[in-house]
Amino acid sequence: MILSLSLFIYLIRDIKLTTRQAKQLTSQLKQSKQQAEKLSQSVIDSKDAFFKGINNQFDVWQLTPREREVALLLIKGQSWPQDSGQSDKWINAPFFGIVDAVEGAKNDQKTSP
Repeated sequence: MILSLSLFIYLIRDIKLTTRQAKQLTSQLKQSKQQAEKLSQSVIDSKDAFFKGINNQFDVWQLTPREREVALLLIKGQSWPQDSGQSDKWINAPFFGIVDAVEGAKNDQKTSP
C-alpha cells in the first residue's frame, strides 16, 4: 500500500513537471515564431528598399525597360555573355558603358581587402 502511494505521488509530481516543461517549450516556440516573422518582414522590407533604390537610379539614368532588365541581371551576378548563342538575350551598343562600370565595380570589390 505504501509503495503504491509513493508511486502515485511520484507520478503526479512527474506529470506536473512535464506539464510545466511543455508550457515553457510552447511559450518559447511562440516567441521564436514571432521573432522569425519579424525577421522575415525585415528581410522583405530591406529587399523592397534595395530594389526601390535601384529603380530610382535607373530612373536617373533614364534606362529603357530592356536596359533595366540587363542591369538587373548584371546586379544579380550574371556576367556579360561572350557566346553568340546568348547574345540575343542582351542589349548591345548603348549598354556597354553600364556593363563596364558594373563589372569594374564587381572587380574592385573582389580585390579590395
